[in-house]
Amino acid sequence: RQSLHYFLNQDQPSTFAFMLMRLIVLHKSSSVARNAGVMECLELVSARLTDDSSAAKLSSAPARTMAWCVLSNSFAQSSLVEGMLMKKKDDLIDAALRDLSSSSARKEVKQSVTAFLYNLSLYHSKQSNVSGNDELPDYAIALLCGVLESIENETCETSMFRRLLVAAAFVRCHNEIAGSLLVDLGYHEVLKNSSSQLGGKSSQLAQEIVSMISS
Repeated sequence: RQSLHYFLNQDQPSTFAFMLMRLIVLHKSSSVARNAGVMECLELVSARLTDDSSAAKLSSAPARTMAWCVLSNSFAQSSLVEGMLMKKKDDLIDAALRDLSSSSARKEVKQSVTAFLYNLSLYHSKQSNVSGNDELPDYAIALLCGVLESIENETCETSMFRRLLVAAAFVRCHNEIAGSLLVDLGYHEVLKNSSSQLGGKSSQLAQEIVSMISS
């Protein structure tokens, strides 16, 4: 734990440290000490992604890609999600959407970001279904609008599809509220127009979202 924390805390951490952490979070353990160490390292990964100060910013594209993979894989354990990710969700969503909208972000970073956001949307949907709560919280609104903002300019097919998956997850879970929001903000027309320009599964998914909103 101490060695991994040390490498993650370097000015420019090794990509391999994040690759190792990505695997560690997938495996549950009954050890309290191990779980505490994993949580501590996960909080550090989160901080490296959300802190924009020059000293802490994670600027290496490979390392940033793997860091988002770490957080995405963390959804495999509910204790990690409830213990850290959901507490930091606002900052993480802001950081993810900045990466997603950045013209300089590399394709693999955006793909990793959209995987994280999709897992977050699935977790939200599952929790909402369990609680029976149909309200759309502020962070969900920010996420829903964020993945659809300038989606017509997305050039990566994988990122495009995952962005649409996030939107679809919220529309399915909060059909009336999410649908009204997308119509009011004009995203309904964006999706309708984009569906004719997209190819394959992205086009089909965009059409399905429009259909859900219209029903």
